[in-house]
Amino acid sequence: MAVSVKTGIGRFFLDLKKTPYIALFNPSTSGATAFNATLVQRAVDRWIDQKKKTISKKSGFAWGTLIHGNRILSAAVFARIGKGKLTQPIAEFQGKMSELNIPDHCEQAYSAMVGHLDANYQGKFLALLFKNPSMSKDVYEVSKSAVASVASATANGAEQADVFD
Repeated sequence: MAVSVKTGIGRFFLDLKKTPYIALFNPSTSGATAFNATLVQRAVDRWIDQKKKTISKKSGFAWGTLIHGNRILSAAVFARIGKGKLTQPIAEFQGKMSELNIPDHCEQAYSAMVGHLDANYQGKFLALLFKNPSMSKDVYEVSKSAVASVASATANGAEQADVFD
């Protein structure tokens, strides 16, 4: 799904009664869940912006992952947080958001992505790689499992969302 969003946002709004629109914006998603997910996404985006400032070379896998792989990184963080955490009432979620350890999730997913890309995708252009669903899923799976140790401490068995299933 993250790859589809990146490659063609317009197709989501062709028919509002069919997938992929209803897969993203379905009537069972509460306003609180959507709001909480937005807060998490903003935290991930802030982490990415801060990480960009620490990278001196604006090329290579370290930089390209933040630019072209940002939604895969975000998807991995969401998968580890779990859907159950997002369904809390807004005030309760905001009070407990620091317990989610979003920066830790981001750092571990990012490190796993960069390491995996370096080991398995030498010579690939990341702008194209992250538009390829099978390669993106491969990188996602590695980054999702890399953050599992932090998530297991915070998820407490919450249902995990998987954007590629």
